[in-house]
Formats: sequence, C-alpha cells, structure tokens
Amino acid sequence: MLNDVKKDVCEAARDTAKVLFECAQNKDLDPYLETIISALMDQDAIPACVNQLSEIVFVQTVETQALSIVMPLIIRGLKDRDERTKRRALIIADNMCKLVPDVTEMQPFLPSLMPLVRKLMEHISDPEVRSVATRCLATLEVADKADRRHFISTKSVMRMLQEKIPEAWFCLSFFVVEYVALLCASMSACRSFEYAEWWHCIMPYLSPHFLTIEECEDLVPDLLESCYDAAEGDDVEDSDEEGEDLCNCVFTLGYGASTLLNNTRLHLKRGKCYGLCGPNDCGKSTLLRAINNEQVDGFPPKSELVTAFVEHGIGEKEPECEWTPLEYIFADETIQAMQIPKKKVVAAMRSLGFDNLKLKSEIGHLSGGWKMKLGLVRAMLMCADILLLDEPTGHLDVANVAWLAEYILGLGKDSTRPVTTIVVSHDTGFLDKVCTNVINVKQRKLKTFRGNVTDFVRRCPEAKSYLTLTDERQRFVLPEPGMLEGVKSKGKKLLKMHNVTYTYPANDTPTLFDVSIEVSLLSRVAVIGPNGAGKSTMIKALVGELPVSGRATVWKHPNVRISYVAQHAFHHVEDHLDKTPIQYFLWRFAGGEDREALNFKAEDVNLVKKPYWLNDGVLGRCKDDKEKQKAVEPELILNRRKARIKMSIGEAKYEYQVKWRFSSAENAMWVPREVVVEMGHLRMVQREDEKQAAAHGLVSRPLTQPQIEEHLAGFGLDASFASHTRIGVLSGGQKVKVVLGASMWLSPHILILDEPTNYLDRDSLGALAAGLKEFGGGVIVISHNREFCHAVCDERWVMDAGHLMREGELDKADVKLDIAAKPDEYIDEFGNVHKFDHKKAATEKELKRLKKQKDLARKRGVLQEEDEDEWWDKLQQATHASSAQAAAPETGAAGG
Repeated sequence: MLNDVKKDVCEAARDTAKVLFECAQNKDLDPYLETIISALMDQDAIPACVNQLSEIVFVQTVETQALSIVMPLIIRGLKDRDERTKRRALIIADNMCKLVPDVTEMQPFLPSLMPLVRKLMEHISDPEVRSVATRCLATLEVADKADRRHFISTKSVMRMLQEKIPEAWFCLSFFVVEYVALLCASMSACRSFEYAEWWHCIMPYLSPHFLTIEECEDLVPDLLESCYDAAEGDDVEDSDEEGEDLCNCVFTLGYGASTLLNNTRLHLKRGKCYGLCGPNDCGKSTLLRAINNEQVDGFPPKSELVTAFVEHGIGEKEPECEWTPLEYIFADETIQAMQIPKKKVVAAMRSLGFDNLKLKSEIGHLSGGWKMKLGLVRAMLMCADILLLDEPTGHLDVANVAWLAEYILGLGKDSTRPVTTIVVSHDTGFLDKVCTNVINVKQRKLKTFRGNVTDFVRRCPEAKSYLTLTDERQRFVLPEPGMLEGVKSKGKKLLKMHNVTYTYPANDTPTLFDVSIEVSLLSRVAVIGPNGAGKSTMIKALVGELPVSGRATVWKHPNVRISYVAQHAFHHVEDHLDKTPIQYFLWRFAGGEDREALNFKAEDVNLVKKPYWLNDGVLGRCKDDKEKQKAVEPELILNRRKARIKMSIGEAKYEYQVKWRFSSAENAMWVPREVVVEMGHLRMVQREDEKQAAAHGLVSRPLTQPQIEEHLAGFGLDASFASHTRIGVLSGGQKVKVVLGASMWLSPHILILDEPTNYLDRDSLGALAAGLKEFGGGVIVISHNREFCHAVCDERWVMDAGHLMREGELDKADVKLDIAAKPDEYIDEFGNVHKFDHKKAATEKELKRLKKQKDLARKRGVLQEEDEDEWWDKLQQATHASSAQAAAPETGAAGG
C-alpha cells in the first residue's frame, strides 16, 4: 500500500507504517525510520538507505520486531540492479543472523529471503558477490534447520525459588510460585534480562503478601542472574565477587554489517581494574566509546555514574592542534559545568609534569606522550567513577608507564571514593601490574575472570598469545625493495644526516643538538628515549619533513624510496574517510607517484636564491643588475637523467630537464641538480626524485583492484573490507593495516614506523615483527614497547634531551647484493606483460669503434640527441663493469 496509485492511500499507509515501526521500540533504528519508509516507497532510494543501514551501530538487542522493519528493505536491496547494493544487503542479512539473540528469530523471514539469496548465488556474474551470497546462504540454512531455542523450564525456576527463599517457601501459594516461575522462564526465553522489567513483573505477586520489599530487592536480582547463567551456559562470568556494583547490564553492540557483541553481560565492581582483552577488531575500543557516549543499553547514565574516556588523537585536528593545554581542558563541556578554578587545573597539570613552556605550547607541538598525559589530566578533573583507557601506554616512556601503573592502583585503593578502570592495552606487562580482573571478548560475548593476564592465561591456555609476541598462524608479507643504482651491498649508506641542530619556531631551546646518523638496508634501529626527547623530530629531519640550516647536512640516495608511518597513523587516511581502501590506493598512487610522500617535503626556506640567465642558450649566474633583469625562472621539471660528467665515488650526478616560465616546452634544457637547487627550487627537485623513485617501485605492480586486494591480504585485511567498506567505518586496527599496506605499496628501501604498537593487537604485532624480520630493507622503529623493539631491532638510538647516543650492533657484516639477478618481465598498470631485453655492456673496443662513428656523424651534422644519450649510457655501463671486475679480486663486496 505504500506504493498504491492513489495518493491518499499512500499517505495513510505511510502514517500507519510509521506508527507500526515505532512499536518496535528499537532506539538504534528510530532515527532511520523515515528514511526506511521513504526507501520502501521509492526504489531509487534503496541503495543509499541500504548503505546507511550497513553503518548503524546496534547497541540494543535486535529482535523479531526490529527484523520486520529491516527485512523488507534487505529484500528490496537483493532485487536492486546495482551489484554493490546486492552485496551490502547480503552482508546485512548474513550478519543479522549473528546479531539476533537466537537464530530462530530469523525463521519467519527465511521463506522470502532464501530464494533470493540462492538465485544470486547461482546466477550473478560477479565472483566476489557470488562468494558472499554462498556464505550468506550457508548461514541462513543453519538458521532454517535450527531447533527452537533451549528454554528454561518452569520447574527449574521453581527449584531456584525454593533454594533462594527456603523460609518463605512453605508460605507461598503453589499457583503464585508456578506463575512467577512461568514469568521468569518466559522472559528468559525472550532473552529479556533487564532488571526493571523483572522487578515490575515479579514483585507484585510476592510482596507484600509473602515477602517484604527488602526481601524482594534481594531475591529479584539473584533470580535474574541465576536464570541468565542457566540460559547462557558456559559464557558466564565469575559472579561471586564481593563489592559495590557499578553496573550489571545485558546489551548488544555491533554494526549492521559486523556483529561485535551479542546479548552479553557487563558486570563492574567499584575499585576494580579490568583489562579488556580480545583479538583485533572484536569491538574493544568501540565498547569503551559506546560506554562513554551512553550508548550501552542498561548502563547507568552519566548523571548517576561519571565516565571519562582517554583515547588517542588528542590535539590532532583543527582547531584543537592550535590550542594550548589549558584551552583544551576548559573547552570540555563537563569541565565547564563543574566550574573548576584555573588554579586547580594548573596544579593538576603540574602534578603530571607540565612546566610553563608546555603550558604555553600548542598541543600540535607536544609529543604523543604529553598528549596522553593531557587526556589523563582531564579525566582526573572530572572525578570519574569509571576511567576508560584506550592504549594509554602507547606514547609513554618507561618512567611514565611505571607512574601510570601506580596511579591506577592508587585510584582503586582510594579509601574515600575508589575508581574503577577499564584498560585496553597490548602491553601485557602493564596489564599484569594493574589488573584485578580480565574481561575477555570471545565469540561476541564478554566473560570476566578474576586475576591478572597471567592468571587468565593459566585458566585459558588458548589465550597464551597475550604473553608472547609471536604469531605462528600469520605473518605480514612485506614486499622486497628493488635494486638501487650504484648500490652493490646492503651496508651502503642510503640516508645520512650530519651535525643537525633544530629548534621549533615557537621554542627558544633546540630540540636536537648536533645529531649525526646514517641508515642502510641492513639497519634495524630502535629509537628510544623519554617523551619530548626529540625522537620524532630527529626522524622528521632525516626524511626531509623539517628544514635544516647552517653546517647541517641531510643527504639521501636520489632513487631511495622511504616510507614513513607517522605517530598518529590515522593522519594518513583521515582526509579520505569516505573512500574505500581500494579507492584510497587508486587516489594515492595514480600517475605513478605517491601523493602522500609529496605532501611531506620541507620547504626550502633557508636557501639563498641565486639568479641565472640564458646567454645564447648557455645558462650562467647573474653578475649585475642588467643580467638579473634577464633571469630565468624554472616552472616545472619534465624529466631526469644521469649527468654527462664523470661520477664521483659513491654518488650519482643528475641533470633535470627544466621548462622555463613564459617559455614553451620545446625550449626546455638539461640543468645540473646543483644549479636548480641554487636557483631556489630544492622542493621541485625533491618532487622529481620522489616521482622517479615511485616509478621504479611500481614496476611489476599494476594498480588494479585484484593486486591491491592481494597486497592488503598480506597485512591481514580481508578483501570485503578492502573493496566495499569505507575507511571511516573501519576499526582502529583495520585502519592501521590500510596505512601499513599503503606505506609498503611502492616496495620502499627504508621503512620508518613511529609508535607502530598503538592500535595493533598482540597477534598483529607478532605478525608485523615476523614480517619485518624477513624484510630486505632498512627498518627504523620509534616505540616505548621494549618487547617489540627487542624482537625486531639490533641497534638502538637513545635520545635524551635532544642528544643522541648509539648502542648495539653498529658495525654489521656487509652483505653483497645479487646485482646480476634482474627480472625477465614486468606488468604495467593495465595488466600487460612486457619482456626486458637484457643487453651485455659494451666492451672498450666496441666503444672506441662507436666513438669514431659518433665523431664522424657529428662532423656531418647528423648526430641526434637520442644517439648522444645512448652512447653516454653505454660508456657508463662499460666503465662500471670494468671497475667492478678490476676491484672484485682485491676487495670483494663493495662497502658503503
């Protein structure tokens, strides 16, 4: 009737549908009811509505009433012409079976749903959608064959009542007892375990005739818990612990296309510290965020129970990054409502180490550790009953981790007002120190264990991965870096930074003092030190993100590919949240270059520009004002080639084809690198170097969907997330996998990871460590996680107040590269296979003959520029070959 030809019938049907849909009383669906009704009335609105439905966060149990609203839309989506809409509808249908308390809730809808899914599985052309349909049909068939759920019998509940109220048992009427037991069994069968509902259903039949109000207050929660335990079987918690209850609720949490927690119980005691453990992407951070946002069904509101959530990302976005720490604290609505004096806020910040300089600094200039401390200060000032910490140790050094552990233990032991803490952390040692209980996430259920992580593993040996940083089942697959011109051994230095002293514009004291470092393919370096010591600043200067001046020098091989994953890893993708990972890859690497890398080059602000002018096609430096009036300005660089001068040992000289401003491309000329830099265009040169290096990295790696899916699968990201899920909907762990995968797409020679342990679980950390051990390039890791650094690195750069000290294996045995091993073919971005034509280098005798021919052609005026390039390339090949042959018997492998 919503699509009736008569307008008044449609309007009446719309009003009726709205009233019926509201009867479902599902607060997660309530904001979308108008959208769903509009989509059911307009077929063109189906794709957008299905997409919205796939991103709903369900925190309330999904029952038959809610399914009756969603299923018509899913059925319309399965009939839509767009295959993407069909795929989303299939995933929602598949996951709805996991989201409902019992799969039998789906049975009324299966006769309409299963034929459509079976038809798609048999006839749709897209193999990926066909596989999703196959998986969905298998799930629906399980629901179709399932018996009715296991009921708690009325007699079982009567036995419970007899055990719990033995004194009043003989006073009770048999009919009253039987009816109360029937109510309890019915509510258990419906998986309705809300305390208020049980109280209103049971209490009127027991009080005041048989029990007092106080006796009912003891009986009802006890009876509810016993029925819940009987209904859930083994998935119950250690519930005999003493202490004040803060919450004891049963709820559901999930996305329409991803079930996280299903009809599970959260039972928290005052003064306890709970370690929230579980595999990546199981909903740990989402649960903390839902608690803080009052989205957990049955959890007390903030007016009764104050929660404070400390997570990553503080001060990463505008305008927060431009605020001072005090401005950030007073911008919080809860702090404003509490009207806390400024002196108290400053005192709290000073207690955590904030001095005058840091109080006046912008948050964007603070290190990750200080940002985390800023979040802790805000939580302290809120006087929270429950402190929610998401990876609190990720940016903290050893001393601050120890301080945080003592602080959390002190919160639980406060005699006046003990505070409960829930911690998500991959630092097992930290959890062992602070946890009194462990909440394990398994199969979309929460189960609480008493004791720390070690005690938990003793009871559940299958969870031993929490104590060891290894993953025998998974290893991240990192692509091997390609060959570099002039680099014959892994020990040759590819990055050099000497005598660098750097001061941020807003500071008077330098952050770095006379730092000198070198990096090669053999490098396995852990950069360690306290917060604010200059670790990230040193690496940013090394990769060219920060400008250097004075006697400082920063050099890198022109063709080296560097991948830098920043401390706040999400900043790489936070501008692309509406793209899928595949779309992000296609945007980032389109045109044979890495757009992210080109956005992180230091401006050449410290260079003194020297003007040049053209005199009869010859470029020369301007000497007077008359020549300066004729100065030329580079507009862009078209290409790069080896310079036609004798190469110095260890470095290759390059020339750049420069197009002049106000001149056509036909008049472009080859200019040495040093001249272009002197003209004030270092950034332009760096851009061309990055473009050339990226082009080398794209050999044998076509930018196509199957190749990207295969690449991301090597980092543990399923193809369904890579191709069909927006980045903004992915979990923190999945986003980091996208960032890591993108950082390795061009097969970099040097990989720099700034705090890689923040959002990866223990299994993923083990897989990353295993992948780095097999990686053929250089690795630099900035992390406070000693276990991870020890597993990956053999050299340490210790930063202390801007001063560097190097430790570990500084002199490694060099490894000669197999330069002779060259690929026989490569695949372009369209999937076409091309064969390499490997030619032997010309001998000196052949070159002499060729030189005579060139001289004769030059005299006749028929020599072309392409012929000159070919001859110079052959000359350089022969020179290198003869030099290598002469040096090999004496020196062996070439060193750096």
